[in-house]
Amino acid sequence: TFAFAFDALLPAFAVDVLDVGPGGFGILVAAFGVGSTLGAIGFATIDVVYGRGRLFAVGRLLAPVFLLVFAFSRSFWLSCLLLSGAGVMLITQNGLGNPLIQTMAPASLRGRIMGVYSLAAIGLARFGGMMLGAVADQIGAPLALGLSASICLVGCSLVLHRNPTVWGLPCAAIASGSPAQNIDERNDTDSLEQPGASLSQPGVGQASLRSGYRSAGGPRYF
Repeated sequence: TFAFAFDALLPAFAVDVLDVGPGGFGILVAAFGVGSTLGAIGFATIDVVYGRGRLFAVGRLLAPVFLLVFAFSRSFWLSCLLLSGAGVMLITQNGLGNPLIQTMAPASLRGRIMGVYSLAAIGLARFGGMMLGAVADQIGAPLALGLSASICLVGCSLVLHRNPTVWGLPCAAIASGSPAQNIDERNDTDSLEQPGASLSQPGVGQASLRSGYRSAGGPRYF
């Protein structure tokens, strides 16, 4: 919530810390965007099926490290490079966290879990920007961002230490079948055994509904 709302402090860094003005601020934002684009292309084009959990954990740990170093950088081009690295790590963890959560979550809870995830990842970040700005007004932008990045790094390290299985996701899920996959497979089997099942009946798998609807001559909306 704190560290990932760092963009609220970028104008202060551009004007007060790096002294590059509005033009430099635009370059800082562009540097972060370039890093995010490269990160998205990277994990989308590389086959990371057996390493998504590891990449997610690495992105989660390195993103606050890049922001921590950026907070105390006084070189404009080094700051651009650090923001690019933060962009790569942030888009990697965000892009991989979404499918990992959907893969591991039970089908009956997937919608609610994704709602909480979206609230934490998108909604609370705006409140984090407001709180980060209030802290920066008291102790300065570099110390505020450095403190928030440190808290984020310690928190992520503790979570990953207490949940070491994250590093192996989704290897174990693919090898033995994740809870979500088992539920979906059981639902598909149940629906195949009940040809008259409707959308309103619980336990009906989406895959079997799509195949049955197509075989009945319905339009291919799915």
